[in-house]
Amino acid sequence: MEKIINLNSQNFNEVLQTEDKLIVLDFWAPWCGPCKMLGPVLEKLTHEYDFILAKVNTEENPDIAKFYKISSIPDVRFYKNMQEVDKFIGAKPEPAIRKLLDKHVRSNADKKLDELKSEISSLTSEEQENRLRELLKNKNINDKALLIISEIYLKLEKTENVKKTLKKIKSFETEIVNKKEFLFSQNEILLDSKNKYETSKASKLFLEGKFETAFETLLSSLEDAKNKKESHQKEMMVHMFTVLGNKDPLTNEYRVKLSRMLY
Repeated sequence: MEKIINLNSQNFNEVLQTEDKLIVLDFWAPWCGPCKMLGPVLEKLTHEYDFILAKVNTEENPDIAKFYKISSIPDVRFYKNMQEVDKFIGAKPEPAIRKLLDKHVRSNADKKLDELKSEISSLTSEEQENRLRELLKNKNINDKALLIISEIYLKLEKTENVKKTLKKIKSFETEIVNKKEFLFSQNEILLDSKNKYETSKASKLFLEGKFETAFETLLSSLEDAKNKKESHQKEMMVHMFTVLGNKDPLTNEYRVKLSRMLY
C-alpha cells in the first residue's frame, strides 16, 4: 500500500482496516491556509516513520467529514487497528508532530539503532563508531535514541562523543533527564578515573543490565577508598539508585549496604 493515499468513500474502509499499521487521517481543504502548511510536513514525515498518511479532502468528501464530525480543519486523527489513539487540530509545528508519532510508531532511525544493537557484539569498535556516526547525521533523531547512542559510546570509552551526544538531548521528561544525568556522571567518572579499572568495570556492568554485579564491584572497590563519603564509587551508586528507582529491590538492598559502609 502507498505511504500517501487520497481517501474517498470507495477506499476509505479498506485503508482504515489495515492491520498493525498506524493510519494518520488528515482532514483538509484546498482553501485552508493552515492545511497547506501542515500537509508538506506530514508528507515529509512519511519518509521517516512507518505510517500511512490518508488525506481526506473535506470539499470532495463531505460525507466522511460529517461522519467524523469535523468542524475545524486541519483535523488530524491517528488510528491503529480501527481505534483512534491520538489526534490534534490545527497546524502543529514539526517537533510536536514528531513527539506524537514517537508515541505510536518507530522511526527509521530507531529501527537502524535496533539493528545496530542486535549486531553490536559482532562488530569491531571502529565499525560501531561508523554506524553511530551515520545515525547521528539524522538531525531529528529522538532523545531516547540519543541516550542509547550515548550508552554505546560510553561502553566504547569515547568520552568526548558521550558529552557531545548528551548535549543534543532537550527533553525534560523525568525518565530521560535521570538517565541523561546518570550517563553524564558515568562519563565524568570515566574521564577522571581511566585507570581505575574496577569503577569503570562497574559502570559497564550496569549499562549491560548486570545491576547486582555492578553494585558488588563498587562496594568491593569502596572498601579500599581513602575518603569513602566523597568517592567516585559512592557517587556512582547514588546515581544508579536514581536510575533504578526507589521501588526497585536492589536500590533498597544496596542503599542499606552503602550506608553501613559509609557510617
